[in-house]
Amino acid sequence: MNITTYQHAGGFGFQVESDDGQYRVRSDYKPRVSGNVPMTEAEALAEAQAEVALMTGEAPAA
Repeated sequence: MNITTYQHAGGFGFQVESDDGQYRVRSDYKPRVSGNVPMTEAEALAEAQAEVALMTGEAPAA
């Protein structure tokens, strides 16, 4: 899985893409939270790692 974090006007976002290049998950704001709640870069990375864990069935890295 490939994880990318990026900065935008409201904070940070993330994208998780499978190794074969198939687009999987992208979010500019905190997933699973009502409204557009911005993320810090660390939160974006943590959310991306959680998405990878959900997709692969593996526990997220500590």
